[in-house]
Amino acid sequence: MMKKEYTGIPAKALPVVAPAAEAAGCCIWDIEFVKEGPDRILRITIDTEKEGGIGIADCEAVHREADRLLDETDPVGGGGYTLEISSPGIERKLTMPLHFDACAGCEAEIKLFKPLEEDPPEEEKTEAEAESKGKKGGSKKGKAAGRKKYTGVIEGYDEASDSVVLETRDGRLMLPFTLISSANLVYDFDADPGI
Repeated sequence: MMKKEYTGIPAKALPVVAPAAEAAGCCIWDIEFVKEGPDRILRITIDTEKEGGIGIADCEAVHREADRLLDETDPVGGGGYTLEISSPGIERKLTMPLHFDACAGCEAEIKLFKPLEEDPPEEEKTEAEAESKGKKGGSKKGKAAGRKKYTGVIEGYDEASDSVVLETRDGRLMLPFTLISSANLVYDFDADPGI
């Protein structure tokens, strides 16, 4: 789920667990509180700039300290829950504007709640692009319109338009943040001989 800030239990838990991540040389990538059947789960995703990324030892260290801090302050309240600590993985979920800025230059798949009704405004395209797509003076519906799924290279989050900027094979798109249902990085496993 896309969000611009944490609310509810994640907002209360974040300042409590952030020091545990920092002490281990990590940062909080995401935090969510979910109910799965009868289970309540506080799921914290950590990241690091250390070479090699997040390992099991990092997750264990953050879990130990976060568990202690959460027990002291009890931001969850209302009974038991499971604390999960994990890495975001190479095909990490992108749920906040800062994630798109952090992953600028990476390939991502972005899904929308509903299709784009039109291509980006003409003024964002060069005259040559407009002519080559038969757009000059015509309808704005083009290759990028009418779809709910886009793959391309992230340029970042544009605060002025509240959009994620994505360079696709159809050109540069500005996808409204409020229309994004899910987004994640895409890793080409076939292109990596080490996997």
